[in-house]
Amino acid sequence: LARARDSLEQIRPLYREGLKHDSSRAEAYNNLGICYRKLGRVQEAREAYETAIRLKPHFPEVYNNLGWLLLETGDVERAIDGFKNGLALAPKTRHIWTNLAWAYYVNGDYPLAIETNRAVLKEYPADLYARYNLALAYLCSGNLDNAEREYKAAYNLTSRPDEPAYISAVNDLHNLLKNGTRP
Repeated sequence: LARARDSLEQIRPLYREGLKHDSSRAEAYNNLGICYRKLGRVQEAREAYETAIRLKPHFPEVYNNLGWLLLETGDVERAIDGFKNGLALAPKTRHIWTNLAWAYYVNGDYPLAIETNRAVLKEYPADLYARYNLALAYLCSGNLDNAEREYKAAYNLTSRPDEPAYISAVNDLHNLLKNGTRP
């Protein structure tokens, strides 16, 4: 972890230096935002993402990154708006779509989380995170039969038992089958 942090601290000045020579590079601001976010420098990350948006308003990835930052800091409604903005520019971009579904889940809007994850899975049936998140939304909305079906599907989709989503799916499925416990 310290090594990754040191790498980010080394990369960040390179972006800053490059921006001194050409401050119109939205991609550099986006990447700088990623560095700041990973370093825990939330306000600087947000400013970098917002600058990237001002420079290149048709840049879906920066809306996704800003959305994730906002979600992490508890500004769920604005995060949802960010993900929607990214999808408006690049419909069906899988990771933005799954992030929107997760934001709905975090916001407690299980019907929209279910609807969005189902839409993702219609296009990308093997998406483990959408499958797992759909199961979780079903579980939290009290639909145990559908939750069990989706957890089993998520369990069967992975070939990496060390993957965090796999471990979570197995633990949640075990609790569900044992006693109906919600996460």
